[in-house]
Amino acid sequence: MRNQASELPAGVAAELSPEAAAAGGNVAPEDVSLPRQLAELTSRVVGDVGGQIEQAAAIVGNMFTGQGTGSSFDMAAFISAAINLGIVIVATFALFMVFRRLAKSLFTKISSWSQQGSGLTPVLRLVLCVAIAAVLDVLLVALAYVGGNLIATFAVGETGELSTRASLFLNAFLIIELLKAGVRMLFSSRYEGLRLLPISAQEASYWNRWLARLIGMVGYGLMVVVPLVNFYIAASLGKAVGTLIMLLAFIYAVGVVLKNRVRLRDNLNQMGTRSTLTASRVSVQLFARTWHLFALIYFLMAFVLTLTRPGDALPFVLFATLKTLGAVVVGLLLSAFLTQTIGRRIQLSDDLRRKLPLLEVRLNSYVPNALRVLRTVIVVAVIMVVLDAWGAFDLAAWYASERGANLVGNLISVAVILIVSLGIWLGLASLIEHKLNPETGHGEPSARAKTLLSLFRNALAIAMVTITGMIVLSEIGINIGPLIAGAGVLGLAIGFGAQKLVQDVITGVFIQVENAMNTGDVVTVGGITGTAERLSIRSVGIRDLSGTYHIVPFSPVWIPSITTCASTVTM
Repeated sequence: MRNQASELPAGVAAELSPEAAAAGGNVAPEDVSLPRQLAELTSRVVGDVGGQIEQAAAIVGNMFTGQGTGSSFDMAAFISAAINLGIVIVATFALFMVFRRLAKSLFTKISSWSQQGSGLTPVLRLVLCVAIAAVLDVLLVALAYVGGNLIATFAVGETGELSTRASLFLNAFLIIELLKAGVRMLFSSRYEGLRLLPISAQEASYWNRWLARLIGMVGYGLMVVVPLVNFYIAASLGKAVGTLIMLLAFIYAVGVVLKNRVRLRDNLNQMGTRSTLTASRVSVQLFARTWHLFALIYFLMAFVLTLTRPGDALPFVLFATLKTLGAVVVGLLLSAFLTQTIGRRIQLSDDLRRKLPLLEVRLNSYVPNALRVLRTVIVVAVIMVVLDAWGAFDLAAWYASERGANLVGNLISVAVILIVSLGIWLGLASLIEHKLNPETGHGEPSARAKTLLSLFRNALAIAMVTITGMIVLSEIGINIGPLIAGAGVLGLAIGFGAQKLVQDVITGVFIQVENAMNTGDVVTVGGITGTAERLSIRSVGIRDLSGTYHIVPFSPVWIPSITTCASTVTM
């Protein structure tokens, strides 16, 4: 009889308990509940840690007695190797500190230009200066790395060769200090103009120092200490040392998160209250309440993955973290750039404001809504990139799929349609305002011109909204044929059911075509005499001699004769 465990998927078979595996794997995959999987995973992790501690204690005990190793521990050779490695470490860090000291004035000048320079928007200056400072920081790390290699090869190394111990440290130094340089781009505590995140210098100094310690502890521990222990003593002891390093880093990170839970929550709430977008404000406030939970889950996941999958877990967590930070920072910079470019009030020139008095007001009414839409797009894009970084969503596959490509294409098409429609409306409305302006429209327009242009502007607005809505619905895949047919049937129904309204509109059209009445004329309509203050396509608004305002529809109006403006028109 075949072993039934071999028929199970590898991932499920690995999660089965030893008893189930011994019984032939009779537990079905769907019967393995999530709590049971978590319990077995926890038991396995604790068992591995306990076994590593026991092996480490036995190896350390036998290392000095010679039992089980075949030879006693060579303390003299260990001390000599430690001294040589210590010289390389001290010399490399000394060179790095000297180089950074020499470049301090250059960093200061770059920071000063970022804060007080001109010619670019503040966000662009900040990004440019941070990029220049990052290149300079990387150059300093590279120079210290090269200097450490020269010292390790010619001053400390035997026969002019680079030792394995020095090579391990120098490679770790290069990687870790480059990571710290990336952290300094976000939390530059000494240079205000080189800090990407909008936080105070005190906050930046605290988080920069904390992250540098955590990166140094984990990086040098796993990339230098553990390989040396594996090579010179025992692989099992090196594995135990790596587990101990990750455990200490996890405890340290949890302590820092819990210590700053309330303080960071208050800072995030203050940032949320300054947001003009309701969705962003609510999201930031919600994240302020739960950020510590996300941080604890992140560190717990990194700790467990490092123990269960030591080969590929740490690179995955590192690259996913870098991708997440990059997406968030780019999103914040784009939002700040939009705020500084289109978020501020648009001011036209005095000549253009004189010609088109309503254009500036109309543009400034559109800016907040456009800014909200763009920020929403940025937030959605950042969320998608973060989910893709952690494997919860395959962004590249989604975009390559037909559904993803169609959605992105439709969104771009809709945005182009709305922008073009808005531009046409602004152009035609501005042209009408130009004609109505007595300073730029070749003199004071006639009453008939004012009336017709005002009616044309209202009709244009209705037509633009209707046409744009139909085109947008068609672009997103909705069949507008039934809508047009339904609108036609509805129009017929309204025509038959509201004949009075249709008669009002038709009479109003003929009144405007025959120039029978204009705004400002003194008229008598339906026994009411007064000045025509407002003239629409359906009715006329009359102010009588007593100051009472009357709205008279056009349907009962009959026009045998009409006089000119400022005369009485009998109807």
